[in-house]
Amino acid sequence: MIVPGPNARLGHATYPRVARSFLDDLHTRLGGEMFLGVHLRGNATPRSALTVDAVILPDRPRKQTDTSVGGTAEKLIAGAHAIGVVSTRGPLGMGVSGFALVAQHLLRRAGAVDAQAIALVGVDDRAVRFALERFPGLTAELAAPAI
Repeated sequence: MIVPGPNARLGHATYPRVARSFLDDLHTRLGGEMFLGVHLRGNATPRSALTVDAVILPDRPRKQTDTSVGGTAEKLIAGAHAIGVVSTRGPLGMGVSGFALVAQHLLRRAGAVDAQAIALVGVDDRAVRFALERFPGLTAELAAPAI
């Protein structure tokens, strides 16, 4: 028996991002080159599947580059150790954790040899953090004290 799937149109979720200063602090700790606003593509499509707050390449010299207009990951991270950063000022939840997981997958697809992802959040959730950290290369970090 075949059951038809839903025909609802899918949108995209957005989260209130952390302040740029928290990205800068993370960049200072990790070092390397930080690209801001990187568009990660899915399959062979010219459209962005996910835009991450930053991609940090820790093995490169320290530098920051804004790629939010027209920057695609394939040219930036092929063959590199890459860390994708997604963020929210809100709590660590399954939504932002899912974005981190997708970011890691898309970084691998873009050619990163060691793809990792960090969910930078405003409010921690130990249970979700525990689940997220069961996936190799995925972590969550607290950007600000709990509200």
